[in-house]
Amino acid sequence: MSWRDDILAVMSHKEVRPVPFTLGIDGGIAQKMDEYYGTADWRNKLVPYIVGVGGAPYIPFIETMENGLLRDAYGGIWRNDMNIPHHVQVGLSEPNLKGFEMPDPNRLLPPESVNNIKEACKHHTNSFTNIGLGGGVWEICWHIRGFENALMDAALNPEFFKELTQLAGDFIIAYVKLVKDVPADSMMLGDDWGGQQGVLLGGELWREFLKPQWARIVDAIHDTGKYAINHSCGSVAEIMPDIVDINLDILENLQPETAGMNPYELKRKYGDKITLWGGLGSQSIIPFGTPEQLRAEIKKLCNEMGRNGGYILSTTKGVMHDTPLDNAIAVYEAFIEQ
Repeated sequence: MSWRDDILAVMSHKEVRPVPFTLGIDGGIAQKMDEYYGTADWRNKLVPYIVGVGGAPYIPFIETMENGLLRDAYGGIWRNDMNIPHHVQVGLSEPNLKGFEMPDPNRLLPPESVNNIKEACKHHTNSFTNIGLGGGVWEICWHIRGFENALMDAALNPEFFKELTQLAGDFIIAYVKLVKDVPADSMMLGDDWGGQQGVLLGGELWREFLKPQWARIVDAIHDTGKYAINHSCGSVAEIMPDIVDINLDILENLQPETAGMNPYELKRKYGDKITLWGGLGSQSIIPFGTPEQLRAEIKKLCNEMGRNGGYILSTTKGVMHDTPLDNAIAVYEAFIEQ
């Protein structure tokens, strides 16, 4: 069996041993691991079960301004001198779509980029290949309006927000159509639905505004013969039945530190209906546990989450730069030696 076959088997809820995994390791820690092992050959043991083959930008930046600020395709301006980009000016300052136009998807994902994705697929035939489609419906809405504005729009300007989510859904489906003939296995979006304590919009508003658009998107992806994946940080426990209901194939980044996101409980409730990807906490056990605790937790994830398939082992945010070296080594070795 190929690595791709392993992922497909897991998604069919068949048990696979060893449990397929993904493991991102920050460059700074990776260098320290090179020194620890006396070679970089350890990297070759990170099996490429899932490979990204390119796609659309998460935030569609189109111009670097003289002062180093970035302009996006929605008309917003961002600073990018911190850990993540931050708005300086939003693209749509008022909850009114008069005169506003979404950017042309063909400009952001042009034919030459699509051809590059097709070419990349040829080099990863043993892996499960994934096309990134950038930010999801919620991400696009707040990229256009600003994070706080978008939260308030959902509550105070529902007619406008519904129109905006429709535009976002149409935009993503246009991307789906542009890559429909690419011979990849899946398409993935990044739509952070959750915070530490629960769904950012709350379950009711998520169901009203985001669920209908996501149902359209998943259907559009399935119509191309590909699987649909979403990355969401935070707690989505309240809407897990809805996530299953829209037929999402894989939910990535199970963040166990957030409310209601105990991975073992989620597997018990939903593991026969959806594939769960993640579960090893980057806010807790990876930086603050002991190597022994890490090895024990990874063994438990493999044994319990991996039972009957429906699970891909991973950290929630990779092995970050400030992870103790002993912990990084423990994670790596437990992943490859399971």
